[in-house]
Amino acid sequence: MPSLKLKAQPDFAKNINNFPLPAENNAVLDKIRKDIILNDKTFKESLLSCREESGTDADNWFRNISVTMAGPRYLSYVVFENSTCEWAPEFEYNQYSLVYDLKTGERMDWFAVLPKNLIGNKPQNYKTTDRSIRSTQSTLKILALFKTQYIKQMDDTENECCDCLNIRTNYWDKQSKKIAPFSFLLWLNAKEHSLTLVLQDNLPAHEMRECGTASVNVTLNMLKQNGVSRDFLNALKNATAVPEKFRNAAAD
Repeated sequence: MPSLKLKAQPDFAKNINNFPLPAENNAVLDKIRKDIILNDKTFKESLLSCREESGTDADNWFRNISVTMAGPRYLSYVVFENSTCEWAPEFEYNQYSLVYDLKTGERMDWFAVLPKNLIGNKPQNYKTTDRSIRSTQSTLKILALFKTQYIKQMDDTENECCDCLNIRTNYWDKQSKKIAPFSFLLWLNAKEHSLTLVLQDNLPAHEMRECGTASVNVTLNMLKQNGVSRDFLNALKNATAVPEKFRNAAAD
């Protein structure tokens, strides 16, 4: 199956990207387009409601959508968004991923393609800026993998984020008022032929200043060492780079 052709869509509003959609038609791609449009409905309804309630335009909302893999086996989107509104008066930043299997048209089942000792048994749910629910993964194995790569790429043992990750396996979640394990957002990266892990949790402010958007790319060799299947490794290895116009450097 060749790489997927994508068609850019006009922005929904100023600074609000629409999802680039598959350009061709078949049952699988029709299914993916339908799911993306349905997924996007909540965001657009929230934006319009916010504008109506606050009497402002879309300038206080921002959304950038990056395609990080477009075939031949998987389609991976990463969404960066922020907003201010009546229900969220302070600046809110959010990111999430949508990853599709181009053989079935279904969203990626991480539990089917990654070993359970790596991915765990169930996702952690969280609310996004548009008030919808997304999922992240949380296991000690993923945390250990993330720590190894993050500290290596920072090459700075004095870095406060590195220090935090070295000594802790959880954080205080203000929303649930409970101790929670670190959790990670996952997406596929064609440019690096890797699995990207992004730390999703609300660390204390002084630590976040050091961490920034803490992310790592897990290489094919590291995935192989952790028992990832040959089929999944081949899908990453054979992925072709996504055209620059569909990519955001922050997602690479």
